[in-house]
Amino acid sequence: MDNTRKEVGEIIDCLAVIFDEKDVENTEIKKEIENLESRLKKLTGKTIEECEPFRNYWSYTSLEDIVDRIMMPPSTNLSELSDGELRDKLNKLFDEIATMKPSKLDRTILELEAETGIDNVSDYIFWPEMIEGLGKHAEQEAIINRILADRKR
Repeated sequence: MDNTRKEVGEIIDCLAVIFDEKDVENTEIKKEIENLESRLKKLTGKTIEECEPFRNYWSYTSLEDIVDRIMMPPSTNLSELSDGELRDKLNKLFDEIATMKPSKLDRTILELEAETGIDNVSDYIFWPEMIEGLGKHAEQEAIINRILADRKR
């Protein structure tokens, strides 16, 4: 990791420990959190809240993946994709999902939410049985067709 990424990782690690093990209502701890947040904001332009979820990151992902998510610039120039372009993007996602880094997968899901207006688009992809009319073993094409049908314009 480069120096900025390393420092962001150290800040996130400290914050995770503080929120997991310390009394965050304690005045000294509050000052420590404010100092860490100030450093984080200076390095990333993001507040602690914008860097969620990092608490207890070690229970579900690596520090490197958390830093990747935090350091990723915001999506820009999202334009309304045509149905064909959206279909292509979804097919690409399904083709690459098993090998995607978690941060890239997160970004792709956020972009799909923005492009489709579907807040729970991840349910269609990972838990299709939660979507009426799809089943647990729904085929890729059925999922894509449903996303296109449910898309808000």
